Amino acid sequence: MKKLFALFMLAFATSVFADSLPANTQKTDILKSVLVTGAGSSYIFPKEKPHRYAQAFLGGGSPTSATVKVQCSDNETNWTDAATITLSTAAPTDGAALQTVCPFMRGNVTAIAGTTPSVTLSISQ
Repeated sequence: MKKLFALFMLAFATSVFADSLPANTQKTDILKSVLVTGAGSSYIFPKEKPHRYAQAFLGGGSPTSATVKVQCSDNETNWTDAATITLSTAAPTDGAALQTVCPFMRGNVTAIAGTTPSVTLSISQ
């Protein structure tokens, strides 16, 4: 039952988030159903669009918590934390407004707990 509820909440949050975006907004999943800690791949975003929004979702079997850092870089070598998003069973989705001209962005799961938890992180601009 908990697994079904978690899947329902993830699907609901994803549909609500997607429906609330303006028509000209681009949404990119930079982490998709990540099960372990560590940094994901880097993605390039246009500098002309510095207004970005990060949205993280906690799902999976019986997740309890996760911490995700949104990181940005000018050179894909030196990474700076642009935002930290903390997720829990009580708040399985959260986001952060970002104001950055860094062309490279990635997600970094720094903590994750529960039974087969997963994290998805999207960037919209």
